Amino acid sequence: MTYPLYTRCVSNVSQALEMLNTLRERRAVTHDTITCICSRRRAADIALQAEFDELRHAFITPAPREALWQLLRASAAVVDSTEDVSLSLYRDGFSALGANDTALLAAVKDECEKLKTALESLPHYPKSESVITALCALEKAHRTTESHTASPAAQNALHGISAAVFATAACLRQLLLTIT
Repeated sequence: MTYPLYTRCVSNVSQALEMLNTLRERRAVTHDTITCICSRRRAADIALQAEFDELRHAFITPAPREALWQLLRASAAVVDSTEDVSLSLYRDGFSALGANDTALLAAVKDECEKLKTALESLPHYPKSESVITALCALEKAHRTTESHTASPAAQNALHGISAAVFATAACLRQLLLTIT
């Protein structure tokens, strides 16, 4: 039970990193990209419901079900906020983020990578302090991200992703307090 849920959280953050790489490489957001995002969102909603059902019926969980559910939902919000950036770019007629947005995009990507590292280390907790180390690095990266500026549209969108990552980190910290 524990590993599939943790793996799903890692998968969510990995999907967000893929989208951020697409934006970083300044690939155009096309109709095909949007179609892919919409189909991936539908599949993610189905998977999220399946995870919820599995969690609800699990006999024993490593932490309270509410904490696990919050972590799973928060990691899904990271993907949603990343996809929203691409959708808004497409809607507003931009092909990609501008060159001046690169530093902020790199900072947000760094936060996502640190969150992914923390989630990947979660099955080894409490035998390993790597989760806590990754969370501390993520919080430091978040402070760096907050200091970056970019064009107004990009700044709002990318700071939204950063906020979703930070919220997931908060859920992860809460989960660590309750793991048996």
